[in-house]
Amino acid sequence: MFLSRRALLKSSLAALALPGIARAAGGARNLIVVFADGGWDVTYLFDPKLGVSSVDGPDRDEDANDPDDREYLRSHGDLSYIANDSRRPAVNRFFDRWSEHAAIVNGIWVGSIAHQPCTVRMWTGARHEGQPAVSVIAGATLGSQLPLPHIDMGGIAFTGELAAYSGQTGQRNQLKLLLDRELQYAGPKGAEWTYPQYVPHPDDSEGVQAWLEDQRSAFATLPAATSARSRRRLTDYAESVSRAALVTEQGDAFADVMEYGLSSSLADQFDVAVDMILGGLCHSVSVDSGMSWDTHLNNDQQHGNYEELFVGLQSLMERLDAEGLLQSTAVVVMSEMTRTPRLNDDNGKDHWPTTSALLLGSGLHGGRVFGGTDDNLDAQAVDLASGALTSGGTLLRYDHFAAGLLQWVGVDPYAWIDSPPLLGPFDV
Repeated sequence: MFLSRRALLKSSLAALALPGIARAAGGARNLIVVFADGGWDVTYLFDPKLGVSSVDGPDRDEDANDPDDREYLRSHGDLSYIANDSRRPAVNRFFDRWSEHAAIVNGIWVGSIAHQPCTVRMWTGARHEGQPAVSVIAGATLGSQLPLPHIDMGGIAFTGELAAYSGQTGQRNQLKLLLDRELQYAGPKGAEWTYPQYVPHPDDSEGVQAWLEDQRSAFATLPAATSARSRRRLTDYAESVSRAALVTEQGDAFADVMEYGLSSSLADQFDVAVDMILGGLCHSVSVDSGMSWDTHLNNDQQHGNYEELFVGLQSLMERLDAEGLLQSTAVVVMSEMTRTPRLNDDNGKDHWPTTSALLLGSGLHGGRVFGGTDDNLDAQAVDLASGALTSGGTLLRYDHFAAGLLQWVGVDPYAWIDSPPLLGPFDV
């Protein structure tokens, strides 16, 4: 009975589909977004400023007694970055292997120095949290028939009107607890009992769903339900019920790739992300790096963060390649801002309103750097079509960048973002 009701709901959704949600044509790419929460220092890698007197770069951290602890400019063709063989060896190993599949975008202007506004802008391409994140839009548009088109593993992505198309695993894979009712976990500290304390009988769940559907049907007949906002909410509810049924039906598949209760390494999280894409459970995934990049104190922590990040990215690219997903997957590595050009009194750096991004995968003009900043780390104008710096071009903003990502993965950016997309890095 529940399955037939789900089928009815799914058929009604076809007529009430949200704007911009449709199955994509061929060439659509899976999307994995990796977020360095807190604001990375781009001068430690992406945006070299060695020898620039107005910028305190990573060379300030060099140990005179360690001959390998030296910052230098390293290039693979037209892709250049700052390297350090002692503190960030994983970066060199990564680009030695994957530079042809990588592009760097520098000088993305975010227009704020507060974490939340910058985070919203980089994820969504908009100034308000009501706009869905690029990863959510991609999942909902390109994977609408999957159980959870977008899966958020870091708790950051913004869902907006597409909340029914996105689900969170939880920092410790708590989603597994909802799907495996036989799994028990500890109660509050000192308690002698465990969760769950009550597991409903399938007949109880059927009854609850039937009652909720009766309530929805009754509300739909009221005069208040004729407004556009009410119709949208009814559609959202119907989609959420349908989506929950799909997730429940494939609960074993989700549970098999998640391990509850453990704080996984970044490489482990990437493995779960790839497993979920391979299993047809989702189309896009959002992952948090799990590191603290907000280095107001002791900015040299950025070395270790980049090292750990690129160890994880190496494992991700190797797994995508091994599984045959490299040519059908786009990976975006980004942060909401960068750090100030100069150190503060605590040997740290504060917030600065530009950032960089690393693009990986297929459909790229790989081995190149696009955009840029001046000697004060201010974003420079670019030709959006080529990504090249030009004095008569456009300031490369977060909305141009977000629109370009949508174009890259196979979504019409103008259905969601009014601004023209950055196209230079993308072979689309």
